[in-house]
Amino acid sequence: LQQKEELQATLDNLQQTQKQLVESKKMASLGSLVAGIAHEINTPVGIGIAASSTLVKKSKQIVELFKKKKMTITDLKSYVDSTKMASELILNNLQRTGELVQSFKQVSVDQSTENQRQFNLKSYLEDIVRSLYPKLSQKSVEVEIDCPENIELNSYPGVFAQIFTNFIINSLTHAFDIKSEGKITIFAQILDNTLKIEYKDNGRGILQENLPKIFDPFFTTNMKEGTGLGMNIVYNLVTQKLNGTINCESQINKGVLFTITIPLTQNKLFIE
Repeated sequence: LQQKEELQATLDNLQQTQKQLVESKKMASLGSLVAGIAHEINTPVGIGIAASSTLVKKSKQIVELFKKKKMTITDLKSYVDSTKMASELILNNLQRTGELVQSFKQVSVDQSTENQRQFNLKSYLEDIVRSLYPKLSQKSVEVEIDCPENIELNSYPGVFAQIFTNFIINSLTHAFDIKSEGKITIFAQILDNTLKIEYKDNGRGILQENLPKIFDPFFTTNMKEGTGLGMNIVYNLVTQKLNGTINCESQINKGVLFTITIPLTQNKLFIE
């Protein structure tokens, strides 16, 4: 009896340790996302500041010429052209910054909570991809989203954010070399009251002997960068939180394909 109690206590400790490691992995991913977005925002903000400075300088110059009654038609035309160019630069880069902040804000909040709400699947997938743009651009990886515009879900957006963040980070870590170009495709459709999502990349693929182990906790083929928890988190989220199934197919040098099926009635999801 004592031995049984000791074994149970050990098992409880292991489960608690695994839970803590999973949570730390989630927070590490969120921290990496914050750093990436901060770095990415620096570029459009820097361009906006430079364009604003030029605009202020040109405005002072044209005012001085006007006050001294030395302004010519050529001066005015040059100022108008410069103003138009600077204004467009400022607007475009402020819009880009706003999009990045909005995407990051929504995705990060969703990842840190487990609230259920209504959201458009395609728009939300685009937000997730946009929030990961700094990492994607490092390896010239393109992401294509093939999803109907009208799929509205009343579910857990944070779960979807964690799933696809882990998928994309996993592809960037394991599928593509540092200098290689690649493509990731996310396909979604409704079939027989079931949401079917396919995630695939055209990277180096997975060895056949490793396929049965990819969802195991702490299994990784890259100890330097991977923790072995990403795919285990994805598996648990799909099967436990969304009551769905997930399957993986792969061949060496032909990429990987993850297929997720989520029953709509069981999850109280719907289409509009």
